[in-house]
Amino acid sequence: MNKELNLNLRVVFPTLAMVMVLAGATWAQGEVRYEKDVRPLLEKHCIKCHNTNQPKAGVNIDNYKEHERVIKDGVFWLKILDAVKTRSMPPKTEPALSTDEYTRLVNNTDAILQASLKKHTPGQVVIRRLSHAEYQYTVQDLLGVSFDAAAYFPSDGSGGGGFDNQGKALYFTPLKLERYYDAAEIIIDSLKKDPEKWERIVPFTFHASGWQGIVNWFKTLFSDQYDYLNDEKLAAERVIDRLATHAYRRFLKPEEKQKLMSLFQMVYDQSDASDESERFNESIAQVTKAVLVSPNFLYKVEEEPENDRPYPLNDFEVASRLSYFLWCSMPDEELFELAHQSKLQDPDVLKKQVSRMLADPKSKRFAENFAVQWLGISKMTDPQPMVDEALYPGFDHTLRTDLYREAGEYFYYVLTQRKNFLDLVNSDYSILNERLARFYDIEGIEGDDFRRVTF
Repeated sequence: MNKELNLNLRVVFPTLAMVMVLAGATWAQGEVRYEKDVRPLLEKHCIKCHNTNQPKAGVNIDNYKEHERVIKDGVFWLKILDAVKTRSMPPKTEPALSTDEYTRLVNNTDAILQASLKKHTPGQVVIRRLSHAEYQYTVQDLLGVSFDAAAYFPSDGSGGGGFDNQGKALYFTPLKLERYYDAAEIIIDSLKKDPEKWERIVPFTFHASGWQGIVNWFKTLFSDQYDYLNDEKLAAERVIDRLATHAYRRFLKPEEKQKLMSLFQMVYDQSDASDESERFNESIAQVTKAVLVSPNFLYKVEEEPENDRPYPLNDFEVASRLSYFLWCSMPDEELFELAHQSKLQDPDVLKKQVSRMLADPKSKRFAENFAVQWLGISKMTDPQPMVDEALYPGFDHTLRTDLYREAGEYFYYVLTQRKNFLDLVNSDYSILNERLARFYDIEGIEGDDFRRVTF
């Protein structure tokens, strides 16, 4: 149960229209109740066609027998209410509602939904698994490894309203779980082969030899801050604290830290590697794999204390909502630091962060992901032909990929440069490269780079 995050995002959207589906209202004696004021009318006119055994148009009203369930599925009942108001239901083939029945059904249903909004009763937040795009970008920002998640993992099921980050559509199957374990192996193997990327995880050489070993020894002589260079437990704690805190997008809990430390120690003690640095790094690698398959990494978890009233998100949850909205990825160091300082509840700080994040190139991820899903053009990049290319020469995979990119580039330009969403409806320009310009019969455009072209 969470209070909806209230952000001033006028730089993102000209208007924010939000429908709150709220649950669990407590009703005073004499107020409208679904069971006595709405259900009997539905049983008389609607449920004979919209029931469990015969759900016409896929609409089953018979399942709704309790007042609280109607409130919980408020969006569904707004659609039912609209169908009754426009008199598209009942259909003309069925007996019409009398004036009294129509008035009572509309007014009572509306009263239930309106009263639930006034109660400000929070609903439960659906725990969200990282979408394939979010997984890919989070791994990239956390570890520096590029991993094509969409190509490797089984596709997610439908039911997300066209968007891949809709919580109820992000199912977890045995095959997907297996793939997450395999993906962790691939990612860590890639990480270990690249010294620069490995330094993002372990920014020091444990038990160094040669000149580096002498340097480390001198450091420990003059400051106990460097004791970790020769103590595997201190060194592992230093790495695990930072890695898991960033991967879980919050402070590491003591019991979580203990489990990861125990795993490190077990691998370290059982290793037969003769080189201490190799032994340490392999143990850290196994801990990193455990982090990548942890629910705390794979899910965007928000704490839900026992509470029947709205309450604010904590600062780390605000940071995650911001970053996964605008960057499709984990918070960066600045967001983490602000969350650590408990400053993300300040509207002025939030506004500055939104502006900063939109100015960051990572906001292009949001633009591309949103635009192609909103417009429903994801299949444009499929390798198989979409048309008979003999009849439509030139409409090949390369051109379709450019058209796909045009949508994302255009939306990103409107979002970050023009900042006027009316351009999505009416404008005299697009974002094109040479191939697309030729396709549109526009002359004078050369090269593969996308740029603004006025018609």
